[in-house]
Amino acid sequence: MDSIRSAEPQRTIYLSDTFGGPVDATQRLDADVELCTRLRSAPFEPFRTHIDTFGNERATDHIISLIRALVEEVDSRPYLSHEEKSAFRQMGTGVLINAAPRINGTNGHPFYVAELEHNIRVVATPLAALSPVRDTVTELYELPNTGNGLYPDGEQFRSSYTGILLNRELAKRFPLLERDPMSIPVPADTDHLGYVDRFGNLITHSENSDRLWQRIHEIASQCSDQVLTQVGTAARVSRIGSTLGENIPGQTHVYLNGSGIDIARKWHPEDRTQDKIDLSAYYQLSRIKYNSDGKEGIERPEPGNLFIVHPVDDVRILKEEGIHVVSA
Repeated sequence: MDSIRSAEPQRTIYLSDTFGGPVDATQRLDADVELCTRLRSAPFEPFRTHIDTFGNERATDHIISLIRALVEEVDSRPYLSHEEKSAFRQMGTGVLINAAPRINGTNGHPFYVAELEHNIRVVATPLAALSPVRDTVTELYELPNTGNGLYPDGEQFRSSYTGILLNRELAKRFPLLERDPMSIPVPADTDHLGYVDRFGNLITHSENSDRLWQRIHEIASQCSDQVLTQVGTAARVSRIGSTLGENIPGQTHVYLNGSGIDIARKWHPEDRTQDKIDLSAYYQLSRIKYNSDGKEGIERPEPGNLFIVHPVDDVRILKEEGIHVVSA
């Protein structure tokens, strides 16, 4: 590993609930595509991108894991020379994660600065935002919430200041307190929705996708290669798939895709453009709910929703538990 690191990362990704944008996931910037294309196709090109997390703390689990995986992927490419890999690492990758809802009368959790392997530097709040990459954190620091010389005490828009901590030289001017990387919470051993892409495909996040995939196969083997896939409070029957290319057109499948498990409907040749969105897993697993004032609303899958797989015979049980089961 190279000892030389750029003072300021030349690839920077800002993840925050402050940027704004459409609430419907199919109308947002597809962060997954944005990051994969930039890092795989132009690894030596500096860039800066802003991704809205819509106040959902779990929305960053998939993205920070993806950033780490992509950087590691580029750094292991056999066709790149040692010198090229060294140059890629030295450019550095910086990530700002901001999810600090004011719900308990305090000014949010402190911001933390973490150094990861492969010259990735992350500034994040809350500390649990670092859980998905906990095993690669080599250094951890905490910025005190008050008297830090960076932003005024009680500042509401702290994230507009804290991005400066991605610059290693400027960060030395603030009272960063060294912390043990092992103080980062261990990732919860639960499977949940990690991301919704531009076309309404659902990407799950699991600490052990291989174990989850094995369980899915065990259940499906007793149910004609079908399972009930539950995301949050909605579920539907999905077929076991292999790859999106080999799945059956017009059918919704659950399948292993890289390090995650996807739920996606394969487009049918007769689909119109809008059909591809309207019939997606994202909309299939949406449900009508009534607010406390009796007004009708739509509950859509969100990152953090639990992902649970059931035998198809459990339809009645799920309905009794208040789960909305979508007919195939």
